[in-house]
Amino acid sequence: HGVLSVYWIMFQLSDTERSFLEDGAAQGVRADGRGALDVRPVTLETSLLPNASGSARVRIGNVTDILVGIKAEVVEPTQQAPDEGLLSFNVECSSLASPDYVGRGAADLNAELSQMLSRLYASSATRQLRSSLCIIASKKCWMLHIDALVLDSGGNLFGALSLAVRAALRVVMLPGVVVVEGEADEDDEIDVDEQVFEPVPHAEDAPVAVTLSAIGPKGVYIADCTS
Repeated sequence: HGVLSVYWIMFQLSDTERSFLEDGAAQGVRADGRGALDVRPVTLETSLLPNASGSARVRIGNVTDILVGIKAEVVEPTQQAPDEGLLSFNVECSSLASPDYVGRGAADLNAELSQMLSRLYASSATRQLRSSLCIIASKKCWMLHIDALVLDSGGNLFGALSLAVRAALRVVMLPGVVVVEGEADEDDEIDVDEQVFEPVPHAEDAPVAVTLSAIGPKGVYIADCTS
């Protein structure tokens, strides 16, 4: 599943710089030799954090660098979605990645990126994924705490984040759970078996965001912009 995100970014350029960028975009070429929709080389590693249920690290163009770790716990589902599990996102941009990631600006960006990931996974495309995290409807479900650390940023930040989260979800291993039926008016209980682990069903439904930037008066779109 793909999700299209379009951002409008304004910054000061000289007339010569603007003309260079617009002419190149119109011809489908960029200064680094890529075509308009070409993506820089991507490096992906998984299962890096031994204490996490799943983890992944994504590098794009040897610059943008994202590390994601996921931990799972059993909680009660929400009343709004009693037959679904929960996913909680927390993004932190390291101050070493950019001078912009310091102070109030960093806090605002962290919150915005976390909310964007939450919205991405609240879509109908991930309905089966969320439902697979339900253990006992209205009683017990898995909650996945997804923490992302931006180690370095060289453009296409949200795309890299979504790719790292998807990769980490694909390798998450959850303990086996057995539902024990309660007697009489007692509620059902669960036994968690730490000796048996299973992958998250429908993790392949995890989406990847594609960020396009509009260049020039005609709005020529280019993918994977550098910062």
